[in-house]
Amino acid sequence: LGTTVRMGSYAWVVSGDLTETGNPTLYSGPQMGFNAPGLIVEGSLKGAGVEVSGMALAGLPGMIIGRSPRHAWSGQVAHAHTVDIYLDDAEDIFLHRVEYIPLNSTGAVMTLPIYRTEHGPVVAPLILNPDTVEGPVATWKYSHWQKELQTVDVNLDYVMARNIDDFADAMDRFCVSLHVCYADRRGNVGYWMAGLDPVRPPDADPRLPQLGDGTMEWTNPVTYKPRKTVRNPQRGWMGGWNNKAGGGSAGGASPRHSYGRYHRAHAVQDRLAQAAAEGPLSFEFIRDLALEISATDCCDLGESGGNRWFFVEDAFVSAVESDPNLDRLDALTLLDGWDGYFPAGGPDAWTTGELDSDAWLLQDRWISKVVELTFEDELDTQTLSHDNQSRNLLFNVLIRALPGSNSVLENRIDWFQNRGSTPKPTDATGIIVLALDDTLAELGPRPWDHPRATIDYEGPVIGQVWSSPWLDRSTYAQVVEVGPEGPVRIESMIPLGESGAIYQGPGGEPEFDEQYFGFTDIFDGFLHRPFPTFDENP
Repeated sequence: LGTTVRMGSYAWVVSGDLTETGNPTLYSGPQMGFNAPGLIVEGSLKGAGVEVSGMALAGLPGMIIGRSPRHAWSGQVAHAHTVDIYLDDAEDIFLHRVEYIPLNSTGAVMTLPIYRTEHGPVVAPLILNPDTVEGPVATWKYSHWQKELQTVDVNLDYVMARNIDDFADAMDRFCVSLHVCYADRRGNVGYWMAGLDPVRPPDADPRLPQLGDGTMEWTNPVTYKPRKTVRNPQRGWMGGWNNKAGGGSAGGASPRHSYGRYHRAHAVQDRLAQAAAEGPLSFEFIRDLALEISATDCCDLGESGGNRWFFVEDAFVSAVESDPNLDRLDALTLLDGWDGYFPAGGPDAWTTGELDSDAWLLQDRWISKVVELTFEDELDTQTLSHDNQSRNLLFNVLIRALPGSNSVLENRIDWFQNRGSTPKPTDATGIIVLALDDTLAELGPRPWDHPRATIDYEGPVIGQVWSSPWLDRSTYAQVVEVGPEGPVRIESMIPLGESGAIYQGPGGEPEFDEQYFGFTDIFDGFLHRPFPTFDENP
């Protein structure tokens, strides 16, 4: 399709022990970005023993996320370590094949030789001459290599699963790194992290390049680590937002997926835990939780979501109260009344508001300024700076260094020491106060009336075709209540519409199919619409 895909996802499943109806209920919200035409379609398949409805990727067979008459399931991007980068000797490379890549309509073709070693294709340098290349080459070893098509068969297996054991068997063979939640008509709820994570030698850390000298090889034959899974947990619910599968689990190799005390998954888990403690959960609460967490933060599908302020509030307030003035105290008063969501105007404005909350804007800019002042002198090289590092990674380092931190991991570095040439405070309190002063000076007098970001749907040729107020939301959503005879209530939504067809008008102007924008009112309004259950006619 020629589109760039941004991956995230939130999902949760609640046992019937905690719901008003006594039926387990599942929510799935995969985040894949917003393009024109859309990446996904929704529909039903029935025939040859198959009966399923849900989400499919345009052009690919099978329902990736969906429901059958027996069960429902979700999908979130997970972080099984399925790839290692090896540093191999240049003399170990060999020509594997030659790719011919068309460059434009004139017929020009790029010839690209693909070299490999025993570990996999050479990925750096991508273009090389094997006779002159110097030093080690980086190669890409993938645990799912040559197993990719197996995923199609496994997809059919988990669609056809008769019970939780059948579904678990399919998850053990599923060659995609995903978090998967599950609910079925027998009242079971479950979770699996799919993906083949090879067993490595003790000294082989998959976050780092592996030595190609034979000391960091996978087992032979290859064996895989047990995957995290749980069925019918005592607390009665499971949920997350691309967080780790559990204590002791590996995090992602990318710094953007760094984990620590703060992770946006707290926005899901804190709300579920509180609601479960207060009483039975309604279908509407389980459904509308998605809108609530989507409104917590702005504006990056990969790194936003959740409330950072709650993790630094005590330290920041204490710093200001130790050195107060009127402007600083006014800032604390503003934040003390903040509802914890980024759109201005309260819940009624979450889907329609055009401005950011002043309080959200203040804490977002203030925290960013503290991160900058803290790390700009430590991260000051030609290729490394504070602003090209993961925001969440630096934030988690920061909260471990703040006064009053009860971190299990000992902080051995004084991050507030000034290692640069520009004078500034050398303690957390001074940095926090200076950052607030700088932030207030940059923002100027209130009200700030900062325009809310938008989700812009753009095609590779036609450009932008639609726009809506920004939320950290999913590209597709389903909520399924599963009764003893199967799903009894299904609601879902997709962006834009069921058609991606654009025609050429008489004057060359684009003419959109009548169903191109058929779901915009539903999707933009976060108004999950009813989808037929299996005892209804679509």
